[in-house]
Amino acid sequence: MSFLQLSQKFNLDFNLSSKTLEVLVGCGSFNPITYSHLNMLQETHDYMMRNGRHVLAGFISPVNDYYGKKGLLPSAHRVEMCKIATNSSTWINVDDWESKQKDYVRTLFVLKRIRKNCLDHLYHLRTRSITDKKSPTEPKPTTHFVTKKGITNIIPTNLSKFSKEDINEKLNVRFCCGTDVLESMAKKGVWIPHQIEELLRDFGVTVLPRLSDGPSAEELVDGCTWLKKYSHNIFFVKDIIMSNLSSSYLRRKIQNGETIKYYTPELVQDYIKSNNLYGFK
Repeated sequence: MSFLQLSQKFNLDFNLSSKTLEVLVGCGSFNPITYSHLNMLQETHDYMMRNGRHVLAGFISPVNDYYGKKGLLPSAHRVEMCKIATNSSTWINVDDWESKQKDYVRTLFVLKRIRKNCLDHLYHLRTRSITDKKSPTEPKPTTHFVTKKGITNIIPTNLSKFSKEDINEKLNVRFCCGTDVLESMAKKGVWIPHQIEELLRDFGVTVLPRLSDGPSAEELVDGCTWLKKYSHNIFFVKDIIMSNLSSSYLRRKIQNGETIKYYTPELVQDYIKSNNLYGFK
């Protein structure tokens, strides 16, 4: 048996010949991370899996300190809270690359980097599985990988049968958001036109509905030329309505001396308290 060390948490329990691989990406301030952020990824994961797609991994990418949002904590704190909140997850990763950049990073470039990262890992696994099969001392080896969290998975047995081009075609990286973000995409001047087109064409979006008196996600797509053009690449997560719980609401509660229990994981609350963040009293 041979072992391979990877830095990401991947779910490699899939048959590539019959599955499309999905990587889900949540971008934002996470100031602080809430259960709504985590629920958005988990509900999207479950929806994709129910509909015959395989979720390879999820990534949370906190914005860097150049985002310029009022009350934004230094990225080191926000990244650490995200890591604490996802520590027990077997598939959600925290990507701190964006947070370390010296300038504001657009969502499209975060998605591009994560896609390259995931492809590099899959190519590496493919090469390793081919090498193991050719080994005269191990005619039928079982190759495992171990993440930094100690999670072990078997490399898909048929991965070596596919070319890099096949794997590239099978892998989809999608931006996960709520209806409010989709609404911003439908407005002229909010997103850079050629970037939003590339994001929709080459990556895609998953949308969770939120409590709102405004238009539904489907109505937003139907009423916007560029969203409608790529509607095949926009997935509506059905049978759930997300709450409007926001990070700003948690910050207000902290500043008012109120509890944030049940709004964010307890260990995140402990981190906020121990570091006296957001004016914790």
